[in-house]
Amino acid sequence: MQALQQQVAGSVQSTERLLAAQQAEIKRLSDQVVVLSGKLDLLQRPLSSAQAALPAAAPAPAAPKPVAAAKPKKPAAVQSTGSISTGGAPLPPPAPLPR
Repeated sequence: MQALQQQVAGSVQSTERLLAAQQAEIKRLSDQVVVLSGKLDLLQRPLSSAQAALPAAAPAPAAPKPVAAAKPKKPAAVQSTGSISTGGAPLPPPAPLPR
């Protein structure tokens, strides 16, 4: 009976340690959610409100540099591997392959 009590006591202690670890992890994740929620709120504000929320010592963000329009690339030449129907017409049967 005493061995069973010791086994149960060990199991309870193990369960309590696991529970404490889970609670610590939940607390850590909850803190991360609070931080991310605050960042999301800042992102959803209009630009002027977000700039007003910045500390005065923070430098103003640099204006983005204009990007030159890229020249459109010519499409690569398409190599046909056989008959292709583009208008819905039936295709001729494929040629038999040499064996």
